[in-house]
Amino acid sequence: MNTAPLARGRLLLVTHNMDLLRAFAESGWAPEQDLEIRPVHSVQEAILEITRRPYDLILVDTRLPDLSGRDLIAAVQTLGRTLPVVLIARKGEEHDIVQALRLGAADFILWPTSEAEVAQVVRRNLERQRLRLAYQEAVAQVRRMRKDARRIERQLAGLQKIARLVSDIPRRAMLLPQFMQALVGLIQAQRAWLALRVGQGEQSTLRLVSYYNLPPGWVKDAASRAWQDGLSELVLLSGESLLIQRPALEKFPVHVLGQVALLLPLRWAGSTFGVVGVMRTTAHPFTNLEQRLAEVATALLAGHLRPSARSTPNPQNRGPNGRGADGDEAADQ
Repeated sequence: MNTAPLARGRLLLVTHNMDLLRAFAESGWAPEQDLEIRPVHSVQEAILEITRRPYDLILVDTRLPDLSGRDLIAAVQTLGRTLPVVLIARKGEEHDIVQALRLGAADFILWPTSEAEVAQVVRRNLERQRLRLAYQEAVAQVRRMRKDARRIERQLAGLQKIARLVSDIPRRAMLLPQFMQALVGLIQAQRAWLALRVGQGEQSTLRLVSYYNLPPGWVKDAASRAWQDGLSELVLLSGESLLIQRPALEKFPVHVLGQVALLLPLRWAGSTFGVVGVMRTTAHPFTNLEQRLAEVATALLAGHLRPSARSTPNPQNRGPNGRGADGDEAADQ
């Protein structure tokens, strides 16, 4: 028999008729067309089977020991499966065929018939199913693209907000708390901090000058001690951004604050003078786009905090609601 190739697929055959089962078992078209046929003998077995594994097509006999083929069609729809069901009926069962088609059957076969006719029906419905799934995937992809576009639009608006903050607010005491909160919102983080280098050479240390949503123990007496999260010093020395998550993050003290950390250098005129850190308390890593947005925001801030404009930081000057800290206000007068 010369038939066009069928798509690879898994077919569920629901029948209690031994002659029909034997005919399918002895036919040569299914193996040749790379089609797997799984026989079951009742609607209840069929329902259990389609909940266990995926199928591409169901062939269901009108004559079953428990329920009818129409009941299986209703069950498939109740389970939310977009799975074509083909009815196998006999002459004189036209009423069953009409009722099944009204309920949503994809097609029907009048039995007995030839192998070529069965192959044609199966091929037609597998092709329809493949096109239906391809369409559904295309629709889902368009929805994902629209969702991504809206998210990117919001992120760009957030970056523009940060640019306006940096350009419109000259006083560091007012700028830094707003910047930290805007940065956290920009990349959907939960914590943030900013540490600046104090001193020169081997005597230099990092001091916390601003923060967002850090535990009290981490900001207590910040003005009198070096900032030591275990990662900021590495970024200060390397001048490169660092994205780190568990389990590697567990080697550093900052791991108690969250699951994922992104640290960004503050650079000006070829030197690194500070570090901005952001963290997520969930195990969802920052994307490449989110890292890039954070880097651009940090670069904008670096121009505002360039070393020539800085004085010794004073983190005891807190921001609004006690959730931020910023540098020496006197330097901005």
